[in-house]
Amino acid sequence: MIGGLPQERSYRFQSPGPTTALLTRGYDNPFWVLNMQENTSNVGRVYGNVNAEYVPMAWLKFNYTLGADYASDERVEGCPIGSTDVCTEGRVISAKIVNYQIDHNLTGTATYTLNPDFGGSLTVGQNLNTRNVRFLGVTGRTLVAPSPFKLSNTVSQDLPSDSESVIHDVSWFGQGTFDMWNQLHLTAALRNDGSSTFGQNNLRSWFPKGSLAWEFTKLIGERSWLSYGKARAAYGEAGVEPNPYLTSQTFSSACNGGIAQGTCNTPTQNNIGGLTANTTKPATVLKPERSKEFETGLDLGFAKDRADASLTWYTKTSSDVILLEPLAASTGYLNQGANAASIRNRGWEASLNMRLIQQADYGWEVGLQWARNRSLVQSLGPFGHVSIGDFLTQIDSVGLPVGVYLGGPQASRWGRTPAS
Repeated sequence: MIGGLPQERSYRFQSPGPTTALLTRGYDNPFWVLNMQENTSNVGRVYGNVNAEYVPMAWLKFNYTLGADYASDERVEGCPIGSTDVCTEGRVISAKIVNYQIDHNLTGTATYTLNPDFGGSLTVGQNLNTRNVRFLGVTGRTLVAPSPFKLSNTVSQDLPSDSESVIHDVSWFGQGTFDMWNQLHLTAALRNDGSSTFGQNNLRSWFPKGSLAWEFTKLIGERSWLSYGKARAAYGEAGVEPNPYLTSQTFSSACNGGIAQGTCNTPTQNNIGGLTANTTKPATVLKPERSKEFETGLDLGFAKDRADASLTWYTKTSSDVILLEPLAASTGYLNQGANAASIRNRGWEASLNMRLIQQADYGWEVGLQWARNRSLVQSLGPFGHVSIGDFLTQIDSVGLPVGVYLGGPQASRWGRTPAS
């Protein structure tokens, strides 16, 4: 111990002493981080829903569900005096994140039977959803006393980071089913979705889907080795909405720029309030990312369902994938959201379950699962490749799978292609 602090707080600093207490160590000793720093998260969550059902006729039913989900996360990060740069004099970061969601779902379902061999149902409904995310965080610098890790125990505080995002979604949908001979099942559906994250020109979009399933064992009858068999095929489309405010011009009074914590600039100077414009240009013509997927497969049961197997093949193409397109700085912006990419995924999924022992009081079941997916970036608009994370070494590149890595001075793609 030197000066009341653990001596081994950095494995890179030689011969520490009382006069070196506030000098940076380059990297903190892992045991110093583990035992001396504070990094807590207090999470609370409350959720629930109410349901109502009304059956005016035997063939007609209405359902209503109203649900709410509230979650809060209070975080404190405390760096003691003597930690590495940028908090050699101590630092406290206090933040609170609140997620609040309300969901309303109303459906009406009518069932019909034409005769013992033909029947089905028709469902129409509406969904309303609102999501609210709030964040408030403050950084305090230079501890007055070694503890506690409280903002009131710091000499100065940065400007607070105070943000809120709100998303409103509205959906209308309908689905019809038709069953024949209790073995052939048809389903068709259509959905119209709208979101506040889009611009005025593309507020709403249509998404269809359909499926066909045939329980062929009801036609050929069960066998001693085959107790159940179903062939199936399905097609569907789904959309992904952009991040909130990507289509709007936004302004901020928060700290911006800087090369390290505590070195940023504020738009408010000399007691005169100011705002800075977002460096992302509003994308007023954004469309939803649209995924089109087709799958087909078999479900089988063997030996009176003592074993079952499933095999599925699928292909999924996502088009109009939203990327941030770089812009010349002379435009006043750095990037703009654009529907630029197309990505394909294809693969197989298989499973096998065996119930080796089935008794009233105990049982033994063994299951195996296998899956393979092959992704391919088909296009990136005007880009040859885009960085998606990992310090610019993980990229999407046309003609390659999603998320390949750049490695080495020759920018070779690890395990993919030679250096290029």
